[in-house]
Amino acid sequence: MERAAIDDVERDASGDDVERRRLSDRLDTSEIAINQHRIGPGSEFASGLHTHMDQEEVFFVLEGEATFETLVSSAQSTRTRAARSPSKQERQ
Repeated sequence: MERAAIDDVERDASGDDVERRRLSDRLDTSEIAINQHRIGPGSEFASGLHTHMDQEEVFFVLEGEATFETLVSSAQSTRTRAARSPSKQERQ
């Protein structure tokens, strides 16, 4: 079993209110991408609107609330709630 301490994984996107750590390499995953994002109030994901043709995304909100937007809809998720976005759908 692979393990990773999140604080030991280098940040690859950061700003005043945005931070991302990619855990997939540290955990040696090939079929799933695992990332940690910390996003301050009023800030957005560093990647902006984008599409994954071959993978879904699942987001789990630990604190606060987040709005996930696609070209056709938006969904708000709050603390301890998860949101799923299917593959082949543009999302932000």
